Amino acid sequence: MVEEKLRKNQSNAVICTKTLELGIHIGEIKKVIMFRPPPSVSSFLQRLGRSGHSVSGTPNGEIISMFDFDVLESLALCEMAKKGKVEKPIVDNSLDVVARELLGHLLQNQETKLEDFYKIVTGARAFSNLGIKTFMRMIDCLEANGLLKKEGDVLKLGPNFFRVWRFNREYKTIWCKDFSEFFSLINNNDTFSLRFEGKSDRRN
Repeated sequence: MVEEKLRKNQSNAVICTKTLELGIHIGEIKKVIMFRPPPSVSSFLQRLGRSGHSVSGTPNGEIISMFDFDVLESLALCEMAKKGKVEKPIVDNSLDVVARELLGHLLQNQETKLEDFYKIVTGARAFSNLGIKTFMRMIDCLEANGLLKKEGDVLKLGPNFFRVWRFNREYKTIWCKDFSEFFSLINNNDTFSLRFEGKSDRRN
């Protein structure tokens, strides 16, 4: 709905998350206002680039600083961007991502051969240097926690998978995770009760 209103020029302003997850062809965005400086030059350019998004367009934006070091960081970001100095992308073996991909693959296909999935995951550039020993340690960890089971060279979902992720809300307990959380790598800010010397406090 937000994207459609932007395309039709029916919205004067939109407040969104720091990732600005808007479609590429969103219409004419005149200015991007960032609340406090982004963490990197690449993220700064990504957010700024939502405005003037055309071949001949010119990005337009500003950063609202709250503290003195915000001003210094903002100046540094602008100067680095002008000089074309952008951080190199980091390629690492994020095993939490691999584990979720594997469990999602098993959720869809019921089972898979260990060697076949290893070829799939190492076929992606981000995991092209994932060693078989590291991969097998991840498999052993998932198996030890009951999230998957290994039958020879065949992998299947383990008994604890559906105890952690409940897709039926009617049978979801307080410690279970929702289906949508399975595919998200963004952690929720959990609220819990802290008790000390008989006094209770709510913390995030």
